[in-house]
Formats: sequence, structure tokens, C-alpha cells
Amino acid sequence: MFSLIPEFRLNAPRIMHTGENAGGSNMTSKWTENAIERIIAACEGDVYGALEALLLVNEHLEAELHQLYAAISSAPHKSPHFNRVH
Repeated sequence: MFSLIPEFRLNAPRIMHTGENAGGSNMTSKWTENAIERIIAACEGDVYGALEALLLVNEHLEAELHQLYAAISSAPHKSPHFNRVH
């Protein structure tokens, strides 16, 4: 079916950039547009398949977050500031 392709993982530094370049176009939207095109191309032009793949990747990432939260909540507190996750 679909594999979790590492190149489609979000790269926070690129996504966080919201400045405009000299031409006035937003760099984030260009990156997002290129990512969407790559994802659809990886699904052989099938937009429905691309959406399904993204939903599966999102589900996988949410499961990873739940595992991390569980690990953090069960870890011994070594610092008074350890209680905050983010």
C-alpha cells in the first residue's frame, strides 16, 4: 500500500520560516506547494491516494507522540522543570 517516506516528514525550520523573499512570494507556501506536488507524484497522480497516505502518516505520528508522552509521564523527575512537555 503506502510506505512512510522520510522525505515527507515535516522539517520545522523550513516550515517555521514565514518571511518573504525579494520577489514577494511566501517561502512557506512555495515549500508546501512543492511538498504537495511531490506527495501526489509519489502516489502516481492519485489525489485521493495522496490524501490517504497523508492521513496514514499523520496517524503514525500521533501514535509516536502518544508513546513519547507516555514515556515522559512515567520517567522519574530529576528536575523541577521536567513537568512541562512543551
